[in-house]
Amino acid sequence: MRLGTLTLLAAVLACLSMPLPGRAAPEAPGTVLQSWDFEQDTDAWISFNAGAIIGLTSVQADVYQGTSSLELQYTYQNAPPPAPPPAGGAAAPPIDGSLFHQLPQGAAGMTAVSLALKTSYSVNIMVGLMKANGGVYLAPIFSPAGEWRSHLLPLTAFTPLADHPDPDGRLDLGTINAIGFFDASGFLGTQLGKLPVAGFTPGPRRLWLDDVRLLAAPAPPATAASVEPVADGSFRFLVLGGEDWQIAREEAAGARPAAYRLSYALPAGTALVAFKPLPAGLLADAKGLHLSIRTDRKLAFVVGVEEQGKARYMHQVTLEPGAVATELALPWSEFQLDPATPDADGQLDPGQLTIFSLADLSALASADSLKTTLWLGPVTILK
Repeated sequence: MRLGTLTLLAAVLACLSMPLPGRAAPEAPGTVLQSWDFEQDTDAWISFNAGAIIGLTSVQADVYQGTSSLELQYTYQNAPPPAPPPAGGAAAPPIDGSLFHQLPQGAAGMTAVSLALKTSYSVNIMVGLMKANGGVYLAPIFSPAGEWRSHLLPLTAFTPLADHPDPDGRLDLGTINAIGFFDASGFLGTQLGKLPVAGFTPGPRRLWLDDVRLLAAPAPPATAASVEPVADGSFRFLVLGGEDWQIAREEAAGARPAAYRLSYALPAGTALVAFKPLPAGLLADAKGLHLSIRTDRKLAFVVGVEEQGKARYMHQVTLEPGAVATELALPWSEFQLDPATPDADGQLDPGQLTIFSLADLSALASADSLKTTLWLGPVTILK
């Protein structure tokens, strides 16, 4: 993901404020290339934050499985200092809450990363794969406070960080020399400043990690059929705004497809936006998007996409509450250019789309906090 994108989103937040979260993954079949279960020790995991404390916890509520899990204790600050590169040359994102492990043998043959994660604070976590040449690839996870969540991240979930350009321009598994986990508040808080969004309050935080595995297994490809497949169980959005998040994955039932159930409170005068990076070229042949959304109250909702050149296109719709999902078939012609992000060629280019976002604007004009539950089904591609 690009920090430039976050600057863009800050402009959108002049009239909105963004949120949404992440969710569980099933067991992945296949060969385990490397794993960490944290039963005996911290397995040489380190932090970029010299003041952080890494150890094992045996407190039952903080253990995912077995007798212990890894615990990271750290203090998040609004303006964390840049972190030096770790040994081995991989560049490190400048964040307080970080865990890092070197992979001197690389990760040849890996198709996915699986893990279990819990945080004391609702926060965006980036999972990073770092190359010896300085290239950094990131996959987002939203972690709601106090809940263990398992996640399965296929390689297609990882997108390059432009601030650490990769000379090779590709995720070469043989040259990966580190895996890391990062509290992304440093990224988002720096860009969004004092806007009223959740996740940037300074203070002590904890992160618990367990059952980390590098897998050589059949992984869901970045097909030209889906933007965010519900089937693999991981809700891979960055989340900004909102409070009291709860997230659950609901299995398909009858005519109702599998969906994420998202419950949150939206303070008066704020908005919720969830966004995720897209693999380059994923939507090149798409004619538009199809979404399935159900809500328990009337919502002013925006679906957005962003080109690599930073032009952003949006479609706004009013969602009515009900027991049946609203099916939104949105050809590109229904997306309007955000005037704050001019487009040099004046038209949406599907092959250049690198960001997909969803926004709840319902509380912007409200004097009261609004509580919402919505169900998001598969986001598929119109051909």
